Amino acid sequence: MYEQAYTILYEEEDLNQPAAEDIIERLYMRGYLYEVEGKLRLTDCGSE
Repeated sequence: MYEQAYTILYEEEDLNQPAAEDIIERLYMRGYLYEVEGKLRLTDCGSE
């Protein structure tokens, strides 16, 4: 599941695997990233 997110961050944002993992982990731990039906979703981070 997270492999797709890592790939997107690598290809679109030119981030290596450790940097992508760090970003995804931070989003998850802060409640911005969650899973629905096997797919990752982001909450609306712009409202804060």
